[in-house]
Amino acid sequence: MTDAYQNLINYTIKVFAKTMFATIATSNSNGDISASQITIVNDNLDLYFQTDKNFEKIKNISENNKVAVNFGNVYCKGIGKILGHPLDNETFITQLKQKNPHSYNKYSALHDEVLVKIQIKEIRIWQFEKINNKLEEVLTIIDVENNSFKKVLLSNIKTGRLFSQYVK
Repeated sequence: MTDAYQNLINYTIKVFAKTMFATIATSNSNGDISASQITIVNDNLDLYFQTDKNFEKIKNISENNKVAVNFGNVYCKGIGKILGHPLDNETFITQLKQKNPHSYNKYSALHDEVLVKIQIKEIRIWQFEKINNKLEEVLTIIDVENNSFKKVLLSNIKTGRLFSQYVK
């Protein structure tokens, strides 16, 4: 694992920790897509959220566990897993009480609430970086499973030319 890779992971973890709301996209076994807002907490790169077990996103995750989550300029792909009731996970509840006490107080004790864990597999970060004294728009694609990343200059997106230089 390189320092550049670890810096990107650390950046992503900080984004997760600072973010209260994210958008999750799920799809059912027929490929019908839905998106909704969730309140998230994280444990490093793992994301957690609670929701009603009768909502579409839970039905979708039961049929197709591949999900996408968006946080502004950070977009992630992962695997959703329904864990059980939120109150059974002390780490989640402790973080949620601090991050969003309203959600904790209003929803966590409800009978039909379930906790979902998202294991992140890929992270995409859109940002500007200074390259050769020029500000360039760059897409960084992080492969979490293989501890690697690549960067794509948006000006090169049609040609598919990649570079792996990490620029601070």
